[in-house]
Amino acid sequence: MSKWLKWLPLVCFLLIVSLLTLDWLTKHLLYLEQRDILYNLIQSGVTHIEEHKKAVAYLQGVATRRLNDLIEVTVLFSIVFFVHFFYYKWRDRHA
Repeated sequence: MSKWLKWLPLVCFLLIVSLLTLDWLTKHLLYLEQRDILYNLIQSGVTHIEEHKKAVAYLQGVATRRLNDLIEVTVLFSIVFFVHFFYYKWRDRHA
């Protein structure tokens, strides 16, 4: 049982980071798609694009916040995993 507990933080870390990465990637791709549509509207001469500009800015903000969350979670779980791993290593050595 101790072997499984040793790797539990790593499994949690990989699961959470992969879900956050998928979420960020989805939001970022949606932002890029809407940005391209906005550029096409601007190039075609459409003048009523304020709502679309707001949507693109919102999507950019959401994608950026999700990327920042991903970085924070990665750093946090990396620290937790290494502390957990070294604790088990120290405990096994002194057992």
